[in-house]
Amino acid sequence: MHSTAIQEELSLAYLHAVASKAGFACEQHARPMDSAGRDATIHVVERLTSDSLLTEFRIEVQLKATTRADRFRDGRRSFDLPVLDYERLRQTTLQATHILVVLFQPVAAADWLEHTTEQLILRNCAWWACLRGAPSTTNAETVVVHLPDSQPFSPEGLRELAVRISHDEEIQHAAP
Repeated sequence: MHSTAIQEELSLAYLHAVASKAGFACEQHARPMDSAGRDATIHVVERLTSDSLLTEFRIEVQLKATTRADRFRDGRRSFDLPVLDYERLRQTTLQATHILVVLFQPVAAADWLEHTTEQLILRNCAWWACLRGAPSTTNAETVVVHLPDSQPFSPEGLRELAVRISHDEEIQHAAP
């Protein structure tokens, strides 16, 4: 398997692990949805807080993985997102919340995953960003997207996002 395919599969494993630990179902999409910029859907079916307005909803996820050593630009975690994906994610006409999740992996493929009889370690972490309402771009190939330190894609971070959505808060792009 090519290293890019391995990265994609590890990012899916990361997504499934985080969603499962958060108590949510995660569904990987087939190729047609992937071509539409949706790799997976997280399904939330729970009253997350006593004042939740929504008790059943979904979060659409576009997954990316990178090993780039220059992941910090201007002191912020950054990712070069293809323009087509950027344009899909910045739309304001989508019903479900759509997020970009980027898994930042070590540069050396040998360091991506470690397995012993006592533990399975997937190295580094992913962060998420919502690009809904982000400004248009004149770029031809990629757009630099910044992923806030305050938005790790962790079980706790995912539950915090889900609580906001359950309160019917519209998740929007946060200008840097």
